[in-house]
Amino acid sequence: MEEVILRAKVILSALFKFDETLFEKKTRKQNVIEGRSFLIYFLREDFGMTLQGILKYIPAITNHATIMHHLRKMDGLLKYEKETKNKYDKFLLRMLDNEKYVIETEIAKKVNERNQINNELTKLKKLL
Repeated sequence: MEEVILRAKVILSALFKFDETLFEKKTRKQNVIEGRSFLIYFLREDFGMTLQGILKYIPAITNHATIMHHLRKMDGLLKYEKETKNKYDKFLLRMLDNEKYVIETEIAKKVNERNQINNELTKLKKLL
């Protein structure tokens, strides 16, 4: 499951043109907020994840109300904005594309490794 979520983060960060680590940090950049909305909607509606589970995988989101806001917003956008619907469909196709799966899975693994290394570095710096 974590591999699928990492892969979704990699795809969305490429689609919205931002670094995938911004899923972890608070920011008000519009492209990051849109990417988070897509990820939240995907995790809840297409992946069936609970609100508590979503909070676990998107540390920048701190409460259930924010998740519910993103879900309602995406419902409306997907119903009435063709551009958003097309972008979401493109994201889903990329998630299902077997050719790119291997590359994106490898990227997701490397991102995970980088995050672990960054955590270790932070711990070591605190010891200094």
